[in-house]
Amino acid sequence: CALRTNGSVACWSSESAGALGAEERAVRAATEVPGVHDAVGLAVGGDHGCVVIRGGAVACWGEGLSGALGTGDWEPRSTPATVLGLGPVVQVVAGSGYTCAVLTSGTVSCWGTHPAEAMIQGSRAPSERPEPLLALRDVAELSAGDDFACAVRTDHSVACWGESFHGELLGRFPTDSSAPVELPELGGAAQLALGHRFGCARGGDGSVSCWGRNDAGQLGRGVVSGEAGALAPVVWCSLE
Repeated sequence: CALRTNGSVACWSSESAGALGAEERAVRAATEVPGVHDAVGLAVGGDHGCVVIRGGAVACWGEGLSGALGTGDWEPRSTPATVLGLGPVVQVVAGSGYTCAVLTSGTVSCWGTHPAEAMIQGSRAPSERPEPLLALRDVAELSAGDDFACAVRTDHSVACWGESFHGELLGRFPTDSSAPVELPELGGAAQLALGHRFGCARGGDGSVSCWGRNDAGQLGRGVVSGEAGALAPVVWCSLE
């Protein structure tokens, strides 16, 4: 999907449903998402999409399994539906069956399934409506992967939660963590990007570090490894 400068959103896909809406099939050309006219932010998950509307509201569409749309049910939506129960939002991110938002207060709310449920009021049950992630404050930016999520705070410290089978939590936990795990190795991060069981961080000096799954060379080491993740970030290039 793409967010246009006029606030509209266009999507295309070779898969069914997902970010094009529950009634769509494969769409090879960019197609406008109906009802989106004043978007200032966009997030696309595995089978759904969300936008931040000017003024701070959030609207989502696509598959509603596990409550990923935040509409109070699991029903799919072919057009964006407003997420209720949120304060003004500055950023929205989406993963595989879950969505999270950073509010203007620097707090975070999530809805849907793993890994978001691991932080919602200590419960691991999917949430069909936004619930606050009580352990996180002063968040500047979120990043969502398929199976884990991370937050960069205003002091550039980083905390992540979710699955850790491939080293997503840098070896702090051998399995899932239901609470944010502090990752001092990523301290000073200016930006994060998470994928399918791996992540990368850009430092303030322009360097890039990656960690996690490396079976297809995701970490930029110049080699492919079938091992279950790297336990520390690997600096593999500099952008300066």
